[in-house]
Amino acid sequence: MDEMMDLTQILARYPNAPAKGPGILTASGAYVALTIDFAEQIGLELPELEPDTVKKLRAVLPTFGNYGNPLDVTAGFSPDALGVATNALIDDPNVGMLFISFPISSAIQVRNFNKGMVDSPKPKVMVALGDSWQLAPDIVEAVSESPAVFSRSSDRMLRAIALYTYYGGLLARPHANVPQKPINGLPKLGKGAQPEWLSKKVLAAAGVQVPDGDLARTADEAVAVARRVGYPVVLKAQAAALSHKTEAGGVILNLANESAVRAAWDPLVENVKRDAPDITLDGVLVEKMSAKGIELMVGAKRDPGWGTVLLVGLGGIWVEALGDVQPLPAQADAAQIIEALRKLRSAKLLAGFRGAPPADIDGVAQVVMAIGRLMQTVPELTEIDVNPLMVHAKGQGVTALDVLIVI
Repeated sequence: MDEMMDLTQILARYPNAPAKGPGILTASGAYVALTIDFAEQIGLELPELEPDTVKKLRAVLPTFGNYGNPLDVTAGFSPDALGVATNALIDDPNVGMLFISFPISSAIQVRNFNKGMVDSPKPKVMVALGDSWQLAPDIVEAVSESPAVFSRSSDRMLRAIALYTYYGGLLARPHANVPQKPINGLPKLGKGAQPEWLSKKVLAAAGVQVPDGDLARTADEAVAVARRVGYPVVLKAQAAALSHKTEAGGVILNLANESAVRAAWDPLVENVKRDAPDITLDGVLVEKMSAKGIELMVGAKRDPGWGTVLLVGLGGIWVEALGDVQPLPAQADAAQIIEALRKLRSAKLLAGFRGAPPADIDGVAQVVMAIGRLMQTVPELTEIDVNPLMVHAKGQGVTALDVLIVI
């Protein structure tokens, strides 16, 4: 992405990213409106200016201006006022950095900007609007003397600033290095991918709700489990090597009674034998069908470069189709997780869409934290993939319908 080039330049000059958003200086009311809309789209916070800052601006800029952030110095600005306005904006305690987006027409303008920003340690960025024309040599010289990172694309730089300040916000968060307590009652696990029935025992030990059910090795056992958990039930063929149960015909849903379970048993086993003849089944997982809800996914993986990373996002088939996910550190707390959920493109579904009740995002946060705890306390665990995580209405919890654990 082009914005990554601009981000790299900002980090090279100003490695200490701010948590607060930028103060933006321009000379166009239209650009102010466009920037406010664009900032909302990319998740960039535009801090409100302090009253003292606005007072300083009104003292040097035309009286007909409507001064805020972004700051429009209007077409009636005087060259000398640019330095004062720049200084007032970057010195505002609510502002984390300075972003100048201006139709630069002279070296005097650039040097006035430089004068206003030179004494501040905050990060500074300057864009000369109109990337289709060549800047005069004296402007190029003034730009080279500037403490600001320079660019010709305002949109690209705004995207870079959004990433930069987001990174600063992550660094500013308190990090509690409290060792997690080991989880009691974990089953004994072998190496490699674990079968679903065993993976769910791991999740249950960590406090994650899974459907009521058990492993059956005969049709009679399946009927006994179904009677205990209550109909309707689902049958799922189980083996560590059977990674795609549905494609192999190893999943049969909504079995409403004993006769349906008995009728489904042999076809399910034969489907798997035909599709994967070399696989020996552990048995068939019999589970009570879950109530409907919103399907999310929660994942965790040990990455050699990044360490342990958690993912949360829209689940089911949509995780591959849309890739609507947010990354989190293994130590993420509930506030961080809920913030990530609200940044999903599909966040409206969780808030209650078209008359649906709000989803239990607090329950989702508890599941993500439980998975983070597993990754921190079980060093041989390399990957966890819960998909779908069925999220019920607020207060009604969440259920891990399918899970893959790799040791």
